[in-house]
Amino acid sequence: MKHILTYLFALCLLGACTTEDNLPEITAYGTLKILPIEIQTEAETEVVKRGVDASLQVDILQGSTIVRTYEAGSTALNSTISLPVGSYTLIAHTPDMSEAADNMQGNATYSVSQAFQIQADLTTTLGNLTATQANIGIYLLYQDELFTTAFTSVCCTLRSPSTDRQVEITGVDNKNLTYFNIPESGLLEYSFSVTNADGETFESGVKTLETTTAKNYNLNINLN
Repeated sequence: MKHILTYLFALCLLGACTTEDNLPEITAYGTLKILPIEIQTEAETEVVKRGVDASLQVDILQGSTIVRTYEAGSTALNSTISLPVGSYTLIAHTPDMSEAADNMQGNATYSVSQAFQIQADLTTTLGNLTATQANIGIYLLYQDELFTTAFTSVCCTLRSPSTDRQVEITGVDNKNLTYFNIPESGLLEYSFSVTNADGETFESGVKTLETTTAKNYNLNINLN
């Protein structure tokens, strides 16, 4: 009987150890606080008075996996965010980062990313973040007076070799920028054609503009 009791006691101990080993791990949490983010254009920097500018979407990633997404203007970004302990990356960006369609001039896009750590029972604060322009803007400058005096029709075609998207801009008075994602080759193609009062048309042939950095570019067009 004594041996039987000893055996049963040993089984109970083994069962207790097995149960303890199979318990789910308790995940520790910390919090994230996002200070105001600035949106910086070439002309000025706009200081935002809230956690994240209302035009920016926020994604929180672990590795390449998005674990949280906050739509632009989400009020949840004005409070602290609870996250499990670990390493993360915050990306604040224009919700739609894709290029516009053919013959649409599109809009500037902005983005900023920052890696951070979440520690147990502590608040991680992200500050001094500035979302800068993520695509390129093209502004046409016609350098020759003939464009405005001698020709009845002027058309400039911009084309991205990477996406095959092209935009035709007619006339010389279009003051809007045309936006493209940065081409993989770093080059944007352009050409122009003009027609005079006699109906004669001159075409420039395809030329290239180096566009390796996200910013706005002045494209000087002349007849030489």
